[in-house]
Amino acid sequence: MIKLPKIKFEDNQIHSTFSDGERTLEEIFEYNHYHDRLDLTLTDHVDKNTSWFEDYTKKIKKLRQKYPSFKAKVGCEVKILDDGTLNTTSAILKKAEVVLGSVHHFKNIKILSEKELMEEEFRLTKLLAQNKTIDILAHPFSMGWRFFKANPPLNYIEEIFNLCQKNGIKFEYNKKNSPEI
Repeated sequence: MIKLPKIKFEDNQIHSTFSDGERTLEEIFEYNHYHDRLDLTLTDHVDKNTSWFEDYTKKIKKLRQKYPSFKAKVGCEVKILDDGTLNTTSAILKKAEVVLGSVHHFKNIKILSEKELMEEEFRLTKLLAQNKTIDILAHPFSMGWRFFKANPPLNYIEEIFNLCQKNGIKFEYNKKNSPEI
């Protein structure tokens, strides 16, 4: 008989009402406790003006004690700016156990052609895939999909995936926010 390794599923991108999620941290933990018991990473959107991350971290750590049947990591999702820097503070990065990097908006995004948008998103995504500050590349090429329902060229996906592997960054595929691969 072949013994297969146990697969542990986890959800590495959950937003709460601290940013744009629909559920409080308490509701997320309680639901997970009674249903899936997946290991979780709470990753609300942050930026340089985020003032609530300390409270967020404390709440997650307190909820971990109440629900010890699964792991829950303190994370954040941060967008890359046009100059290639991350739109957050060093204090937030130090407190986060997991950092998701994403391309959300960039200069002239609403007036660019499909090709121009895809090229700029590719440029910024390559920068993220080489940024060892992040742990997970969140929903790559979601802007091209959002604005044009456009799939990136396969060689773009392969290059980004290979850069992520080379740099120890997880590559997230999120069907809700991503092109069809």
